[in-house]
Amino acid sequence: MILRRANAADFGVAALGLGLIALAGLWLLVSEALLSRDRRHAGGAWLSTTVAGFRGDVWAERLRATQTGNQPADMARRFAVRTVARSPVTPEAWLTLAEAVPEEGAQKQAAIAMACATGPAVVPLMTRRIALAVSANAITDTLVEQCVRSDVRHILHRENGLRAVLLEIDRAAPPAGRARLRAIIGDIDPALAASLPSG
Repeated sequence: MILRRANAADFGVAALGLGLIALAGLWLLVSEALLSRDRRHAGGAWLSTTVAGFRGDVWAERLRATQTGNQPADMARRFAVRTVARSPVTPEAWLTLAEAVPEEGAQKQAAIAMACATGPAVVPLMTRRIALAVSANAITDTLVEQCVRSDVRHILHRENGLRAVLLEIDRAAPPAGRARLRAIIGDIDPALAASLPSG
């Protein structure tokens, strides 16, 4: 009798486990199918995010779509908040949040720092990070300063195609940000720093 009860309990647990696995598989299949549909209809509503739950990769892709399309800035910010909540290791989301903060301060610095910490080697974000940190005078934060220094070093040593973008950031920067950026450039490439126009 006891053996029969044990077998029945084991069967119930196994059936429950198989049911959960089947549901998880169905959830993945549905979310992937909807994600594929959303990629083909980028201008429409993203149905995949309604079933994605905590699939941070889906939310991150939705966020990138809002940034590359003609979407309102507040929409990108809302999706950045949701992406950070579901996938806090998505650097694009942190950078979008930093850009959405209207004024300089600790909140903007913290968002830039998180964008650095979660994606230190993401080349497409480097010039965007530098520009934001310089314009917001966020290089006063130690982590942001280290990140900008690393980004500048990478660009000057390995990404010659981004040098022109870096110099454009220097020209557009406010005086305080430009001074800090040039100090970093001077530490890495003194000859380049010396060739930059004054002012």
